[in-house]
Amino acid sequence: MSSSRILFGGRVILHSIIHDITERKQAEKALAEATERLSLAARAGGVGIWDYDVVNNGLVRDDQMFRLYGITKDRFGGAYDAWQAGLHPEDRLREAINAFVNGI
Repeated sequence: MSSSRILFGGRVILHSIIHDITERKQAEKALAEATERLSLAARAGGVGIWDYDVVNNGLVRDDQMFRLYGITKDRFGGAYDAWQAGLHPEDRLREAINAFVNGI
């Protein structure tokens, strides 16, 4: 809600605008619940979660991914190329990702 005082006809009146954010709050709650379920499932399965930003060529990892790869956050710069360099050649994804991105 936002409000302001306005001089109207020699009198000061209050002008207010109210936004219904019910849908946004429901969406935020659903997102938080889904995120929590994903986190619980990942912990239960002993797997890590990572996300690749194609545009900026960067990776975001959760703490479990760092544990799985045996590295610390301070040793990981976030670049995809740095991560890929530590993989077995048969596990490298660059070609598959490039094919996907270029095929769109």
